[in-house]
Amino acid sequence: MNLPLLHRNISIIICSVCLLFISSCTKTKISGSGPVETETRPLSGFNQVAVSGSTDATVTQGTGYQLRISAFSNLLPYLETKLKDSTLHIGYKSNTNVRNDNSEAFITLPRLTGVSTEGDGSISVTGNFTSHDFSASIMGSGNISLSEGTTQNLKINVTGSGSFTGPQFVADNAEITIRGSGDVRVGVTTRLNVKIEGSGNVYYKGNPADISTKITGSGSVIKE
Repeated sequence: MNLPLLHRNISIIICSVCLLFISSCTKTKISGSGPVETETRPLSGFNQVAVSGSTDATVTQGTGYQLRISAFSNLLPYLETKLKDSTLHIGYKSNTNVRNDNSEAFITLPRLTGVSTEGDGSISVTGNFTSHDFSASIMGSGNISLSEGTTQNLKINVTGSGSFTGPQFVADNAEITIRGSGDVRVGVTTRLNVKIEGSGNVYYKGNPADISTKITGSGSVIKE
């Protein structure tokens, strides 16, 4: 047995655990309480929405920009809404550990080209909207739902157990990647390209002439 190597590996593990412990101790712990309040925040110029944590978001395509945040009053100072490039990012400050989170975001924007969720928060896109290109990304157990609309090119990435639901949202071309147990429901007319690693399923409506699949695991591609 290589004792020096073993001792070094043990030291690395101990240091890693200590760093994680120190990091958790330095975070501000806060539990949602008090009255529920709503803030309107003046942000504009974005066409994508990214949510992290447990915040739920409702997105509507309209004639202008509007952003309203609702949560327990003691949570609002910690909930950040900021722009990076053309994306609106919504999530708690990085040094914050939040419990009893009831935060919601209500977003209106003229053009929507993509949404993403990281964590267990969900995004609901309401109304009928049209976009030339549209992307959706899920990391974790959050869900994304679209009521109806059309796009020429649709790209969906799911990592984890979250699901994408948009059977009335129709794409000419759809590229779908699932890593995990999440499911995708969508409409496709021309080309469907699917890659699955895990047990997730893709359910599609329509009659695309070009279907390509690459599946590792128990996942399936199913016509509805």
